[in-house]
Amino acid sequence: MVQGESTLIKISTLEDLMRTQDPQSLDKLISDFKCSANPEVERFLKKRARDHDSKDISRTHLAISEENKLLGFITVASKCMAVEDKEELIKKAGKETYDSMNVNNDIAQAYLIGQLAKCDGAAKGFGKTMIEYALSTFTKVKKHIGCRFVRLDCYDELIQYYEGLGFRHIGKNADGTHNQMAIII
Repeated sequence: MVQGESTLIKISTLEDLMRTQDPQSLDKLISDFKCSANPEVERFLKKRARDHDSKDISRTHLAISEENKLLGFITVASKCMAVEDKEELIKKAGKETYDSMNVNNDIAQAYLIGQLAKCDGAAKGFGKTMIEYALSTFTKVKKHIGCRFVRLDCYDELIQYYEGLGFRHIGKNADGTHNQMAIII
């Protein structure tokens, strides 16, 4: 649990909240969310997250405070990853990681951490808490359907942060804009 101005009391999926909360309350919760550090993730939450949840593309998990303030969110999904250069991947990630990816026909089955955001003023450590929550969720799902490979894409300045959480840098994504990071659960 992260301590700060607002104490986290629950994490709920956006899908559950769309079914159980009145639309105006949910709209207010989401519209009040501000993430100056990364406006891109704020836009995702406000413009695309509900559509992704309703179409079963991904699940956005919202961290809500006791004051009913949205502290942040994490979006998770399953999404395959193309493995274009096996030797380069083994060199960067290691043979053990590569073997755990279960690559078949140059495709690795994977869980994806797609979005991670915290509100302006959120307590230090909030991102780590949400990553741990996502990894715990994937570990539970793994017991039912398998897959041990979790990946995310990040900007250069976040490589060290994710490495500190146990992820390994495995290269750039296809268009070269983000770094692919991986962890085996």
